[in-house]
Amino acid sequence: MRQYVVKYLTSFHSKKSSRTYKVISLLFGMLFFLVLLPAVFIYLGFLIKGNIHIRLDRLVEFVISIVSLLIGLFFLTWTTIFQWKIGEGVPAPNAPTQHLVTTGPYRLCRNPIEFGAIFYYLGLGDNYWGNYSWTY
Repeated sequence: MRQYVVKYLTSFHSKKSSRTYKVISLLFGMLFFLVLLPAVFIYLGFLIKGNIHIRLDRLVEFVISIVSLLIGLFFLTWTTIFQWKIGEGVPAPNAPTQHLVTTGPYRLCRNPIEFGAIFYYLGLGDNYWGNYSWTY
């Protein structure tokens, strides 16, 4: 059973994926990791927020959130572009890169997708969109 699973998972790396397949994989990955998963994190943040009270100025929270979101989106986009152009694949496991990418964001960080995702999720978790009243 274990050999079958390993063989199935490695079969994705040996096949060439069409451009349409890569785009569809990328869109589904974006939907999951940039919309659905953050929605779960935001919901969990609201549940936790009731028990942990940290007071910062709302403007400071907003600036931290926006900067974190921008850093995260920058690294996610930069990495995806390098994987598409140099690696001839996408971050999705069903259309992986065909070539090793060691330039661009991979020159700076071992896993720039994870690095960008952490900043992106931090920015979403810190910023409860719609909750800013700018007054106490």
